[in-house]
Amino acid sequence: MTEIFEFNINNAYYNLLFNKENEELSKVKNSSVTVVRLTREDSKFQKIPILAKEISVKFDRAFFFYWQINRTYSEAEIEQAQLFLMNGLHRFEPPAELCGTKFDESNTCPICGDKRKQIGNLKLKIKSIPKKD
Repeated sequence: MTEIFEFNINNAYYNLLFNKENEELSKVKNSSVTVVRLTREDSKFQKIPILAKEISVKFDRAFFFYWQINRTYSEAEIEQAQLFLMNGLHRFEPPAELCGTKFDESNTCPICGDKRKQIGNLKLKIKSIPKKD
């Protein structure tokens, strides 16, 4: 797995993390923030929480405004995965089980529902299916 950490760094403090020589290596500018992409192994990644705390204490301002982690997986990792978490899918009512789809829940995890097996045809109300997905 490859992890890329993306931070929107406040341009007022960007120079504390980068110097002029390597300025163009990992940034995309807009008006008030610079988007910086780093790996966990990058020495600058270790500096971010330290700088964030210093700026907050000294100036009561934010060093960065937003962050996210982007992960990519090799084909081998995907093949070996036992479960996938699906985010961002549209939901609709009523669910399949209320439309008549049959499931075997004899070995189902009581917490997350894993191992539930569909044993009948999928039945849905066609008009309730989102058109975006």
